[in-house]
Amino acid sequence: MKTDRGFIVKTVICLLFAVVAGVSLMFRHSRKENVNLSMKGLLKEFSSEAPAEICISWKANVTTLVLTDGVWRVKERGGHAADTAKVSRLIEELQKIRPLRCAVPADEATCSLLRVRPEEKEQGKIPGVRIRITDKNQNTLRDIVLGAGYFNETEIVMPGKEPEPAGRWMGILQKDGSVVPVLISRMFEEFTPVPGSWMSSPVFDKINQLVRIEYESGKKTAWMIGRFSVKAPFESIIPGKASVSQQKLNVLANILSQRYTFEGTREKDAGKLNYIGKLETLDSTGFVRTLSFYRADKVKGGVLCKVSAAERKNKTDRTRVDSFTKGRDGWLYVIPEKVFEKIKTNPAGD
Repeated sequence: MKTDRGFIVKTVICLLFAVVAGVSLMFRHSRKENVNLSMKGLLKEFSSEAPAEICISWKANVTTLVLTDGVWRVKERGGHAADTAKVSRLIEELQKIRPLRCAVPADEATCSLLRVRPEEKEQGKIPGVRIRITDKNQNTLRDIVLGAGYFNETEIVMPGKEPEPAGRWMGILQKDGSVVPVLISRMFEEFTPVPGSWMSSPVFDKINQLVRIEYESGKKTAWMIGRFSVKAPFESIIPGKASVSQQKLNVLANILSQRYTFEGTREKDAGKLNYIGKLETLDSTGFVRTLSFYRADKVKGGVLCKVSAAERKNKTDRTRVDSFTKGRDGWLYVIPEKVFEKIKTNPAGD
């Protein structure tokens, strides 16, 4: 009997534990569903074609991207064409964001601490980066503030290393001016309020087809490398027959085929230009691209660059010339000093 009674007691206890666990699970699931529903209602969906203007701001820094005749342009840079791919990525990212949870408490002190307010009046408090998207009728599609990074509990971090952020706090601006602070899993690091970072850059396409690269210092050729076909290795032509470093060549190719400028200015605003030299490339199709380098009294922080392109023997599709130069007449691009040093370095020799 004692054995049966003990068995019954243990069974009842197990059943009670199961019931409590089940109720707890149902409660948590219900609460999670309610939280998800409340989170889902904070951001309305919009189509990729709906945005007509995007304003990114932080303190006095403002970038306004305007869709004009089907082309995104940077208002603060005289309507210069924006990087279409980058604008598309931003729109796609803003469509994807889903709040994970709200900050508790969601009062003004918490919002200031998480940097999810667009403006801060008190000295020492830092505002977040505001992104506002509107359609052609000025209806708001997104009005958010990107705040402080969110870090998971630190586990094992190498000495001298900081833990990686797992997400970011974001403020969702309401019509009454209040902010709903939520956590998101995305960082949006590349989307800054710096106008120059949104300008379309004149990058080199099909760089594996290059057959000659020449750097001119002043009016004299400093170095030249070339090859007879795209399958042959590059050789040094000027000066002498030194071997070409594949590593140095790869560095140069990566710079030219990616973004090597970080700002732009109108030529009329640069003041007197002092010519430094130029880099000219020729590819197997007869396509010639030239970067001409200058320094100017009114522009500091880098070397100015003017781009041009041409065809040789009518071998090149004209669209490639246009894609490299169209919309860039009268513009000078700023190349950081460190990047310029790599561009002008001879890939041959020590």
